[in-house]
Amino acid sequence: MKEYRCNFYELDFYDSFIEEPVIDGGHMTIRARDVILLTGLFTKPKLTATALAECLLHFSGVSRSERRVYRYIGDPADGSFAQPFVESDGPFYVNAADEPEHFDMEGVVEEPASWIVWEIEAQSFRLEIPDDVVIPD
Repeated sequence: MKEYRCNFYELDFYDSFIEEPVIDGGHMTIRARDVILLTGLFTKPKLTATALAECLLHFSGVSRSERRVYRYIGDPADGSFAQPFVESDGPFYVNAADEPEHFDMEGVVEEPASWIVWEIEAQSFRLEIPDDVVIPD
């Protein structure tokens, strides 16, 4: 895996599969699959979409991580959900002097089959992508 510098909001998670976070103090890592990277969204006149079969999302200085979970009832293709509930991660051990950034994403958790809406507050974000992925200029 290699680091790729981008704005978090250049990532499209709509049809993505998102795994449970790994937490280490104030650092949180999330593995995601089938993410779309929209390069040029904020910086170039031409938008380029690159499919990422997998990637790692790293958040540092995390002060809050909360998921609203909508478990599917029956076949996920039917779009029927049980009553949503909230999962909070932590505690986080961080000494943050600055106001954290707010990050939002939505996606699918495979087991148990659920749709999630995830809110994270952290000092910084970085992305790791597979070594063989080429991002167009």
